[in-house]
Amino acid sequence: MGVEAQATAAAAYTSSSNDRQVRVSVRLRPQPAESYIHMQTEDTLLQHPSVLAACGDLLLVQMFVCDDAATDTDLSYNQNMFVYKTNPACLWLRCLPNPDTFPGFAQAFGLVPTDEGFVVASFLTFKTPGFNRETGEVSKLLRCSSATERWDLSSPTMPYDGDALRPHLWETDKVFSPPDGTIYWVDYYRGLLASQVTTGDNPPQLCFIRLPGIKVWTTPIDFCKGSRTVGVCKDIVKFVDIDNGLFGRKKSGFTVKVWTLRMLELKWDQVSTLRGDDLWALSNLQSASLPRCVPQFPMVSTHDVHALNFILLEGDYAEEWIRCGNCTIVALILEWLLDR
Repeated sequence: MGVEAQATAAAAYTSSSNDRQVRVSVRLRPQPAESYIHMQTEDTLLQHPSVLAACGDLLLVQMFVCDDAATDTDLSYNQNMFVYKTNPACLWLRCLPNPDTFPGFAQAFGLVPTDEGFVVASFLTFKTPGFNRETGEVSKLLRCSSATERWDLSSPTMPYDGDALRPHLWETDKVFSPPDGTIYWVDYYRGLLASQVTTGDNPPQLCFIRLPGIKVWTTPIDFCKGSRTVGVCKDIVKFVDIDNGLFGRKKSGFTVKVWTLRMLELKWDQVSTLRGDDLWALSNLQSASLPRCVPQFPMVSTHDVHALNFILLEGDYAEEWIRCGNCTIVALILEWLLDR
């Protein structure tokens, strides 16, 4: 959840759009363990609440509540969005105004802290009538801050480069944000769109950063979500790519590569390479009862700059974590990564 681990639960209160009390509490645990959020309300919900974004000790939570003004024959639901500060020393919960926009924005929200509180923003691209391969795409950025308490919808200029970023290809796979006011929207087949959403620019500017060492695809595919990730730890942006032969699933022959982003130049540096045969040859893994399969779903640690997490999947159900870092079963992987 992007928050330093705490073993205690904390609760905060506010009101929903129906003026009913909403209570939120959270139990945070260190990665790769799961953290839990619990919401209580007397409102009638359309579905379970969901966490849309996290940054530092802030969470963005969404739920849909039945409109009290609706009739039994004409039920309608209102979108309620909350920002929850989990720090026990300064705990609060705020309900945002209803953005009343296309629901697709909910899949691409980011959240950053500010001196006054926070900014939340989401980014989407749309096809316009009569579009073609080179024109007819509109970008929209939806933004709300605790300072203004209102939503602004703008149309930032897409920074097309004629190669990796061209019209009608962008698909947001992930959103993350360091606490510096920048939100990154990630397309695993192209790169990153970054925006400093805390500035007064309207519309905010977008910057495109191509991912290194990847093939740019121009047709819809869906094999990278389990083999790539981009994340941030202590202001270091990392890109992790597991090359397993594209559509193949190998027990050996795969390679894990890690890049870090130089923020001033916006250039990537490859900092480590780990080959599958070298991984399983480590003395403390040879006798470990782990499935010998390709690591998947890499995760950048939020609090240890030397750590990466993976899932090992054998069959359809077995799941175990490999942690590249300081733990008992793979303690040597960290040193291997740092030395090469």
